[in-house]
Amino acid sequence: MPFSCAEFVYPALANGITQYWDMIVSAQCEVAIYSALFMTLWVPPLFEVNFPDVDDEGDDDFSLRSSFLLGYMVGMPLCVFNIATAVFYQLKGAMLARESDRLVVLWRFRWLPVVNTACFLIGNFIACILTFRAGEISQSNGNSCMDGSDSYLRWYLEWVRTEFPLGEGVVHPLGQPIVNPWAVAADAANISRPPPSYNPTIGLFKPRVHHASFRAYVEFMAHDLGQHGTGPRRGCNHSP
Repeated sequence: MPFSCAEFVYPALANGITQYWDMIVSAQCEVAIYSALFMTLWVPPLFEVNFPDVDDEGDDDFSLRSSFLLGYMVGMPLCVFNIATAVFYQLKGAMLARESDRLVVLWRFRWLPVVNTACFLIGNFIACILTFRAGEISQSNGNSCMDGSDSYLRWYLEWVRTEFPLGEGVVHPLGQPIVNPWAVAADAANISRPPPSYNPTIGLFKPRVHHASFRAYVEFMAHDLGQHGTGPRRGCNHSP
């Protein structure tokens, strides 16, 4: 019948139920192994990398940390599903001795290997893209800064675009802009702002001739705060 997915079970009748069962189990175990391998790539950094709360565009809604967490939340359940599917077939194979019983399982769950493969591809693709993007921007570009609550470029871009956060009335006056020290020093020194479209890049992989105000900012951060955000991982330590 159309859309019955009988083609997924036909090889069991053509080549032998036992042989086809072993092939299915072996394939699901391979998927589970690779899922566990991918999990070792993007799960540990979640607990080790100190991501800032905002990205270099100052967008609080989709920060580097949000990108990493989203990749984790998508990849983790799907990888666990891959492993659980392999365990399911292994246990079923151990409990079912008759070929007829195995054929019934192959028929009832004929769609499961296809769904499992799709989950493996989709989950790991999304997880790797999002987490590697966040890691590359934050670590390779040296964009983590200070205690991880902000990014190296955030202060500079706030000054350029005058998008300062507002006080909540506890530490800073309610509704008043919280001007960072760089903005105060830059305005006092009459440093001219670049065009609003200017978005500096830092790190080894994106060399660029920077605006004079950004070079002044790098000097300020290094001298006043000991933050060197122009090299790999230098934004989160005090090394020269």
